Amino acid sequence: MLFLIIKYIVVALIIAYFTIVLARRKKVDIELKGEFLEHKLQAYVRIHTFLVKTQDVIASPIYLEHYYQTLINGTPFKIGDQKMEYSSFFNSFEKFDAYQKELKDIISRNSIYLDYTLENILLEMQCWIEDIHDMLSAFIKTERDGSWKFSQKQQEDHINLACQIFGIVLQNDINNFSHKINNKLARRLQHPRLGKWYHESCFDKFLSKLSEYCEKRADGKSNRKKSLLQLFYLYILHPAYGCSQFNKYPSFLIVVLAFIHWSDKYTRDEFDELELEKRAVMINGFHKCFIKYYG
Repeated sequence: MLFLIIKYIVVALIIAYFTIVLARRKKVDIELKGEFLEHKLQAYVRIHTFLVKTQDVIASPIYLEHYYQTLINGTPFKIGDQKMEYSSFFNSFEKFDAYQKELKDIISRNSIYLDYTLENILLEMQCWIEDIHDMLSAFIKTERDGSWKFSQKQQEDHINLACQIFGIVLQNDINNFSHKINNKLARRLQHPRLGKWYHESCFDKFLSKLSEYCEKRADGKSNRKKSLLQLFYLYILHPAYGCSQFNKYPSFLIVVLAFIHWSDKYTRDEFDELELEKRAVMINGFHKCFIKYYG
């Protein structure tokens, strides 16, 4: 009899113990998930706030529209309904630099809260901005090179003009990135989930591993295989960057920079009317100096 009483008491105590422990664990787990989801939503808000800045555009003065148009005539860039408008962060190199640093900070601080697809498109945008930054930085060093003997005002005018023209011809890229990021944010806000900390879909894991594989293998392959891997990497795995105007037409951007470089001496029409040999010498002179700082 005593044995049966002890048996039932011990069993009851064991069950009670495990019930309490499991209940506490579940409570802690719910609290952690709630805090994580709260931080995740805050990250979404910061990204959305950042994108609002991207949509803040500046309209070029009417008297400069024709001048800007002449600088980009003959290039394949898509100029949409915005015409000669550009995002405000392209108004000067200082603003563009601050924009780049802000995006980098957002990604680094909130990476843990972002799922693969959202983080991937943000990283594509970061790569796009960094590549533009590198090209503009090389142009700045070119304009400040002592061999040209440009005044401080000429240098600043050329640099600001280059930033604004880049903003105009690459506005289609900006709209594309903004549209894709906003769509992903909207879906995440409608159906919030905990993301990479607790689980990551098998498809996302597969894409992540495939992207890493292409990055590692591209360097060690033959030219043909390397080209195929690069095409697959850019246009299938990272299409927002791969299909961007910047990635497709970088050489045309350098030509536009050459026009800006000589803009104090010749208008675009005057430059086109120069003798072929003289024009080639001027372009090659700029290109030689530019390449010294770029790449």
